[in-house]
Amino acid sequence: LKGSVYEPNPELNLIQIYWIIVSITIIGLLIGVAALILLRFNRRLQKEITERKQVQATILQERDYVNSILQWIESIVVVIDLDGYIVTFNKAAEKCSGYTLEEIQKKPFWQILVKKDEQELVRKVILNVKEKSQAQHNKNYWITKDGELRFIQWYNSVLSKPDGSPEYILCTGLDLTERSEIENALIKNEEYYQSILSGMEEGYFEVDLEGNILSGNEAYFDMLGYAKSEMIGSSFRKVMDTKTAEIVFEGFNKVFKTKKPNRFLTFDIIRKDQTKRTLEVSVLL
Repeated sequence: LKGSVYEPNPELNLIQIYWIIVSITIIGLLIGVAALILLRFNRRLQKEITERKQVQATILQERDYVNSILQWIESIVVVIDLDGYIVTFNKAAEKCSGYTLEEIQKKPFWQILVKKDEQELVRKVILNVKEKSQAQHNKNYWITKDGELRFIQWYNSVLSKPDGSPEYILCTGLDLTERSEIENALIKNEEYYQSILSGMEEGYFEVDLEGNILSGNEAYFDMLGYAKSEMIGSSFRKVMDTKTAEIVFEGFNKVFKTKKPNRFLTFDIIRKDQTKRTLEVSVLL
């Protein structure tokens, strides 16, 4: 039999145990630091996720709020993409045109809503807004689903992407059809009114509260001996002496204060050729 004897070195065992303890401690610390980092990262990630959800919820809420406003305001609101296809069409636009969004978004809007002789012009206006990214005004007619013409005044602006490039065009419109009809009727009435005044042999004139002549017919200016262009904007005092002017002004002022007409205001005027003429005037407010 053969055998060997080993005598352990106590110092070596202590060193090995020391390094084992140190290694275990370092590994434990590293694991602890890693765990702490992961915990903080997880908390930060959870916070970011929560904040992102809150931001998304806020965005959705704001979008719904804006859409709600757009749907119920009286102004026409249309959002189109850069090819002219409608992506937003509010209730005022539906009411004005007679179309729903589903019916109108199949083609570039000018092919459906705009008169043929205006389609190219409208297309160029939209392209110009897109290229220059500047708000613009324009007016054109819409053809409704029933074939009626509506006169619309537009304000067009660009909705941009985060990088600043154009993404959509926002068009807000005001239906001026009834207003235009009223204005045309007023113009016709004014023309009719002026034709009556022009044919009158009696003089007719209007003054403001300071006595400046605003308008008058030919018969009135013939009485004064002045051309219309010489008297419009001038004071009535131009054709009378100071004392007469005070009397006339008092007569005008009385009508203004009492709101009652003065049927028989008589005074002398001094014509351009310095001759005098007596006028009998009915003053109305």
